[in-house]
Amino acid sequence: VGSSEVHDIREKELQAEDIKSRVSAMADAQRLAQSSEQRLQEILREIDDLRLNIDRAETDLQVAASARATAERRKQQAREAHARAQDTLRQRDLSILELRKTRD
Repeated sequence: VGSSEVHDIREKELQAEDIKSRVSAMADAQRLAQSSEQRLQEILREIDDLRLNIDRAETDLQVAASARATAERRKQQAREAHARAQDTLRQRDLSILELRKTRD
């Protein structure tokens, strides 16, 4: 085996190692790309979940606002009923006083 052949064999070995290294790097890049794609899909699912949570929260907020408005209306109605009842009691008391005066 001549030195030229040894040199060619060594050159081919170096080329083979370079190709092997590049193939390995490509495989690593492919795994990283797949991992990134999976993570992206997870993030997109999380975003969808967050959007659903926001929609539910907005619905809950609307229900709460409606309930609050109803409660405020009922509170006002109760105040008005209370005021009417107090007025009725005052009028009754005045009527009783007038009856007592006219009776006496």
